[in-house]
Amino acid sequence: MLEMMEGEMYAKGHGVPQNRLTAKKLRLLAAEQKHAPAMTSLGSFYGLGWEGKRDFVRSFMWYSIAAGNGYKRA
Repeated sequence: MLEMMEGEMYAKGHGVPQNRLTAKKLRLLAAEQKHAPAMTSLGSFYGLGWEGKRDFVRSFMWYSIAAGNGYKRA
């Protein structure tokens, strides 16, 4: 999934300037296309508070959606 790979690049600053907002937007695009690893990545994003504040409700939501789609790592 291209959006997920690009999101990882922006999250870590690999080859592009680090930009967590862009990383989140790209992960959301991938998650909306039912890409389960992107869903768990968003779960981590919210759970770790990459936007400054941890959001455990959204974190749990994304992990639950990924698990509900059969992703065993969620």
